[in-house]
Amino acid sequence: MTLDRKHMKPHILESLTVLSKDNSPPELGVHVMSEFLFCPRAGIIAYETRQGDTGADFEAAPALGGIPMFEIDQIERDLEVRSRELKQLSIAVGGFVGGAGLVYVYQPALTIWLLVSLIFMLLATYSWWRPAITSWFQLRARLAQSRLAKPNEPNWEHKLQQEIEWWELIAAGFQSIKLNRPMHSHEIGLTGKPWRILHRGELRIPVLRIHVDETDGSMGQFRPRLRQQARLAAYAFLTETCERGNADWAIVMFNYGDRGLAFPLDDAEWEAFQTGLPRARSEFQRYENAAQYRPRPTDQGRVCRGCPFGKPRRVGLRPTILNGVEVLPRITTDNLNREFHCTCHDRFGDEVPPHKLARQLGLTD
Repeated sequence: MTLDRKHMKPHILESLTVLSKDNSPPELGVHVMSEFLFCPRAGIIAYETRQGDTGADFEAAPALGGIPMFEIDQIERDLEVRSRELKQLSIAVGGFVGGAGLVYVYQPALTIWLLVSLIFMLLATYSWWRPAITSWFQLRARLAQSRLAKPNEPNWEHKLQQEIEWWELIAAGFQSIKLNRPMHSHEIGLTGKPWRILHRGELRIPVLRIHVDETDGSMGQFRPRLRQQARLAAYAFLTETCERGNADWAIVMFNYGDRGLAFPLDDAEWEAFQTGLPRARSEFQRYENAAQYRPRPTDQGRVCRGCPFGKPRRVGLRPTILNGVEVLPRITTDNLNREFHCTCHDRFGDEVPPHKLARQLGLTD
């Protein structure tokens, strides 16, 4: 069936479950929806972790204490703060050295003690000034990268997947918007926010950031799977509904970098959303109606191989917290007698998920 894009919103509103005002289950988040489409166990865990939808599939990067910044004004503000801190440090060190020079003139015997004190002061504050200097250089490089970018953007008339570079889009006049709050569609019981929205004129382009394995060349070969198709279309639907613009495209950014792909949203994405949301809501309602609901993993557990909820981690590294309560870890040991656990096993407890790392460690067959 070919969908009429001009009448997409009425068509979606008609085909999706419309919630009754008197008996409305909790709104389903876009991220939770996509996890239910991946695996019902992943959907339950995503819901119980109670983490807001950020439009990114992983934790913050270590660089600069988070994902490298993608807004020029934010980079400039942080650079100003770092510059002010380093200026204060240089004034303090300069004053200390100047004082040591005066002491050397009038009390030479005390000079060595002042220099030793300076060394101890610098060592004591090393954990502060070293990251400050490192981040200053990183911010300077990031700002230079943004300013040197040449305007470039996909050919929006060609409805084909196209590579993009973040700063080239910004140079082409797009404004990056980071939403402070999720968007809502009370008509279909959906909420969520993409990682960013690119805005220029009437164009509104939701941006999703995902993790891919760079070692297998999967960035260049990337094709969105069902859950990602549904997620992209859901963000576009919310963007059109709440931001009042045309969202015919979506962008997927990879890992922590500036490279990505622009996708035209066609029948496949909209159909994935139209069929995926009711399917995810049905699975969610089974979970809501059964206190001990334990769905089987999708595809006989083959999806567990790369699922982050099934990835083993050392006991004590990071606890499993579900519904605001820390869950006791279900411990398994590897061949070296090291203790591991994972979120999925902690939650469901019946078997160790066959994650690829679990197999490498000998935690499961």
